[in-house]
Amino acid sequence: MSIINFFGTKIKPLKVRGAGLLNPQPTGIINQRISCIQQYDVNLWFYTKGDQVLAFDAGYIDFLHMEQEFAKINLDPSAIKTVFLTHADMDHAGGLSDGRLPLYPNAQIFLHEKEVALWTGQTKRFVFGPISFRNSISRQNDFTTLTDGEIVYLNEIKVEIIHTPGHTPGHSCYLVDDQVLISGDTMAINQNGGYGFFDFYNMDTKTNLESLQKLKKRFKNCPPEIICTGHSGYSQDKENYFAHIDQVATGSKKMPFDKRAPFDVFK
Repeated sequence: MSIINFFGTKIKPLKVRGAGLLNPQPTGIINQRISCIQQYDVNLWFYTKGDQVLAFDAGYIDFLHMEQEFAKINLDPSAIKTVFLTHADMDHAGGLSDGRLPLYPNAQIFLHEKEVALWTGQTKRFVFGPISFRNSISRQNDFTTLTDGEIVYLNEIKVEIIHTPGHTPGHSCYLVDDQVLISGDTMAINQNGGYGFFDFYNMDTKTNLESLQKLKKRFKNCPPEIICTGHSGYSQDKENYFAHIDQVATGSKKMPFDKRAPFDVFK
């Protein structure tokens, strides 16, 4: 087990317990188009239109009971032909890492071109002075890269990639049919609205906050109907999507970030 994987699966659950940092949406169907699966602290999102199902992110490596989770939302992972990755962290792309049975065995994989170095292990994920750690997952080939603003049409579904670096260099959001924003780890949302993502987990928090300003400007006159996040569930509070994006989300046991969050999402 790599150091990053050990931290993510053993230390992180203890560090965040009771701090209200993580409030994923429980596995279920949100509406006729959107559904999600919860893996501990993270959400995988799915968009269905007609016979087409798009997946956004692939979760942890070897997460147990995925058959039951897919059954809850009436989806067959082998029937999913397209997956878009917001970024290449272990909790978002682990299900597609080399050396494992892929979560979506028949899917074409899309991600931003600037995320490739992180996913293939060329770029270090965490740097603490002289100490640095590579990503705990990797994939060397069989994926398609995208650039900022590129639009992919999949039958009747329109997907636009919006490059939002900061959490990672190639982190990206996806705007689906001009109404659904898959935001990954660009932001954390609580009962008061959206904030910059948690500093410790960002590779460059300053750039993360700049990316949020980019989103705010982009959606000033046409906010998405719903934002689906990586760790804060979803929000339809349009007035407050970007209410606190000059601040970074923080939380502790004494002052939880999200009072609605479960005490321990890793149980």
